[in-house]
Amino acid sequence: MKKHPIILEVSPAEAETLSFLIRIGAEHLITSLALRERAKVSLKDIQAAEKVRKKLLSQVVKEAA
Repeated sequence: MKKHPIILEVSPAEAETLSFLIRIGAEHLITSLALRERAKVSLKDIQAAEKVRKKLLSQVVKEAA
């Protein structure tokens, strides 16, 4: 599967909100096997989401400096 980058132009506040929503969703999916199975989300998918969340947060830190 080929990776296609998605470029988002977001403000720092929007990046923080996206990061928060990703974290909340990941926490729910990690704790609920039934929800993961229903949504057909694997732990690798959750790890990928965490990487995206960390990139968003690093953008916020860079823009704040």
